[in-house]
Amino acid sequence: MRDTFVSVKMPRKLNNKGFTLVEIMMVVAIMAVLVAVMIPSFASYKETLKVGVCDFKCSQAEEMYEVYLTMKDLNHTENLFTQFLVEYGEDICPDGSDVRYVDGTVQCLVHSIGENEDSENDEGSGDDGGTVPFL
Repeated sequence: MRDTFVSVKMPRKLNNKGFTLVEIMMVVAIMAVLVAVMIPSFASYKETLKVGVCDFKCSQAEEMYEVYLTMKDLNHTENLFTQFLVEYGEDICPDGSDVRYVDGTVQCLVHSIGENEDSENDEGSGDDGGTVPFL
């Protein structure tokens, strides 16, 4: 009687509800490579934004200082500019650098060095120097 029973193989159910360890490790490795490539570009983008913000705030402070001198009928002195910066009450440079008034322009000691030649060349082209940067 035993021989009459035929062994029937039941089909195995495949459990495909999750990911294998190899698949997860590959995704993590790909993400790590992408992050490693993107970090330097974000760092340079951040520095470019700092320079743009500093330039914009310097030009804004320059205009306000000229109005300040005109309204009070004063001539420029270093002490007067320092007093204006205290009254202005805002850090101009995002890096906290000192700001000076030189030859009729407000310049950051960190971000304006070497950029004066470029800005003089741009003045003749009719460009306004770009747009206001967003943070």
